[in-house]
Amino acid sequence: MLAKQGDFKGAQAEQRKALKYQPNFAPAHRRLAQALADSGNSSEASKEFRSFNGRLKNVTAKSNTRNSWKNKAKRLNAILGVKKALEINPNSKIAQEGINS
Repeated sequence: MLAKQGDFKGAQAEQRKALKYQPNFAPAHRRLAQALADSGNSSEASKEFRSFNGRLKNVTAKSNTRNSWKNKAKRLNAILGVKKALEINPNSKIAQEGINS
């Protein structure tokens, strides 16, 4: 709920609180990983994702989740790259097109 409102820090705190009570609750690990990724903390998000993925019991779900995470990580890296390009050259047409796509 908080993540949908853009409050990624609040979403992280909410999921960490849930994990304090149920450390093996896979959905809280997934939601925490997503909130971390959305806030740009890809290193911690990756660690949390691995924790979530290790808790999944269904092999097919693991594979689907892993592929979904890889796609999200690629998009995050692309966004960070475009932002960096715009910092270097704010007039870059290619970077501006990347923001609009």
